[in-house]
Amino acid sequence: MFEPQSSTKQRRIHIVVAVIVVIVAFTLGILIGYFAIKKPKESKEQDVKHEEQDKKAELQQRNEEMLTYHKKFQATVSEQELEKSLG
Repeated sequence: MFEPQSSTKQRRIHIVVAVIVVIVAFTLGILIGYFAIKKPKESKEQDVKHEEQDKKAELQQRNEEMLTYHKKFQATVSEQELEKSLG
């Protein structure tokens, strides 16, 4: 009626199949994590590079504005302009 050898054999097969399924799922998770998900370090480096470029562009624009105002100031404070306004 009850065969213990068959039951233990099936139990072993079920355990082996479960272990194999767990190993395959773990391996797939590792592969997906490695190839599909963007690494935070790379995104941080890109963000830093982007911020540096923005800062450089802003500093360059400020520098150009300062040069423009400096040239205007030099033109209004030149010797000839001062003589005209005082004389």
